[in-house]
Amino acid sequence: MSTHDAETEGEFLLWEYKILTPKLSLTGKLDPEALEEQLNRLGAEGWELAATTLYGGSTHGFVCKRPLS
Repeated sequence: MSTHDAETEGEFLLWEYKILTPKLSLTGKLDPEALEEQLNRLGAEGWELAATTLYGGSTHGFVCKRPLS
């Protein structure tokens, strides 16, 4: 059953979440290749990028979710 099917039948899909906080370089920049590798690894485990956030102006957070099994 797809997420949409569950929602239309009155059921709610439960999610689990993971927050990815990649390390920054000495200059404070994200390494796009390293981030891509991390996101691809999580994607292979069923995680989907749901949101991005910024903590304190310099730390990036990437919120991933996947259906709770």
